[in-house]
Amino acid sequence: MKTFDLAGAMSDIAKGFALWRVWWRLGLDDLMLRYSRTRLGPFWMTVSLAIYVGGLGLVWGTIFNIDLAKFFPYMAIGLIVWQFLSGTVGEAGQAFITSNGIIQEIPLPLSLHIDRQVLRMLITLFHTVPVAIAVTLFAGVDYTAVHLLVIPALIILAINCWWVTFLLAIVGLRYRDIGQAIGTFMPFMFFFTPILWKKEMLGRLGFIADINPFTHYLEILRQPFLGNLPPAESVWTVIVMTTAGLLATLIVFARTRHRIAFWV
Repeated sequence: MKTFDLAGAMSDIAKGFALWRVWWRLGLDDLMLRYSRTRLGPFWMTVSLAIYVGGLGLVWGTIFNIDLAKFFPYMAIGLIVWQFLSGTVGEAGQAFITSNGIIQEIPLPLSLHIDRQVLRMLITLFHTVPVAIAVTLFAGVDYTAVHLLVIPALIILAINCWWVTFLLAIVGLRYRDIGQAIGTFMPFMFFFTPILWKKEMLGRLGFIADINPFTHYLEILRQPFLGNLPPAESVWTVIVMTTAGLLATLIVFARTRHRIAFWV
């Protein structure tokens, strides 16, 4: 058995993408099962997020006497993107574990199970986009050509969702404590990510936002939604992390692909 099979890993990924009808159907079924026998179905995500964002914005603005017209869209879109980021990281470690029955019984590409989960996360994100649009309309944000940058930002986030899910799915399968560690880590990171606050509010401690990778993923989507160009440092940070993450994921998968079926 090869300990490092790069060609096999790349072939598995290519075959997984080619079977898009399978993971598309499985991903949709996962969502429909979660909301089975409900009237609104997945749109409950939109409703619950709208209530959460509206209530938090009202309370937060009142407590700190903040101009809601300016701060509310910043905070709301930050919460929407954070929900996607934290959901991706939080559920990534379970991708192979929850598919153990299929992995052991049906010879499908392993990457297909990653594609299935990524689809589910992206559908969740798109169900929250109407809230972001409503918030910008409420705040009177003028729509310009800059808003078109939302499209490449979403594509970049989708790519990062894929490699993060893939990498953490392998690590989480091998080391089952990873899921618990992530569950502890992510709420902590929420308060160190500029969602309910802005970098300039911290003064000399503003570097906390700069060294936080979640900040940069947040900004490449939030700023275009607000009609602003994303910061150059955030764009370059995300490009570097995306490239490094894809390479790391490919290397790890090439080394572990033949063991995954035994680990589940």
